[in-house]
Amino acid sequence: MLNVQWMSGSGNEAAQYFMGADYYLDEGQDVYWQGKYHETLGLDKVTEQSLKDVLNNRSPLGGSITQKTVKGRRAGLELVFSGPKSLSIMNALAGDTRIREAFNSAVSKTMSLVEKDALRRVRAGGADHNTPTGNLIYAAFNHRLARPVNGIPDPQMHSHVLVANCTYDKETAKWYALDGDSIKKSAPMYQAFFRAELAKQLQEMGYTLTFAKGNFEIAGIDRTLIEKFSGHHMQIDMIAEERGASRLET
Repeated sequence: MLNVQWMSGSGNEAAQYFMGADYYLDEGQDVYWQGKYHETLGLDKVTEQSLKDVLNNRSPLGGSITQKTVKGRRAGLELVFSGPKSLSIMNALAGDTRIREAFNSAVSKTMSLVEKDALRRVRAGGADHNTPTGNLIYAAFNHRLARPVNGIPDPQMHSHVLVANCTYDKETAKWYALDGDSIKKSAPMYQAFFRAELAKQLQEMGYTLTFAKGNFEIAGIDRTLIEKFSGHHMQIDMIAEERGASRLET
């Protein structure tokens, strides 16, 4: 339900990928920059240009964000949150919009925790350690559909959160490179928090949940219906079976 990876390619390539594909801009949604200090960089609504700027370590106000832009610099992290398939089915077929609100709220609360834990890298003068900063620059693309399989998208509530490779140190009043590896290492903890928060909100709404293998589904949703609306995962399973492998449960 949570996958954390460094973005591949350059900042320009990442920006074009996320802003240029209809998949990432479905539902006519407006996406806004978030994070404790995003306004100090003049960031508001996410545009392809602002995404290019931030991922390439450029401030929309002019100049660089962090003090150095090293060759081979990583643009940032991508955190992908996904909910159990039964949530997407209930939201799509039963029209219970509270489910989507609960999902987005759980993502937001988890990102607040990720931001609170943020660290900057300290490498000057031969140093090699990290220090707490407690802030990020990020943007969340929330979706209710999965990538199309054979031209048909399945209902799949998920969110792509792009985290820029920068963080502000109020002690020095400067921006530095983010220690993204610590976020990756803590992904299991953030996933557990996200699952618990989402489950709590759904139970408070009156839903009964069934738990198995660290995950959960809304009780009463037939497994055959879940598989019917899981074309993307079924495609992955078929490829894995052909290769003698198996898909990891997430």
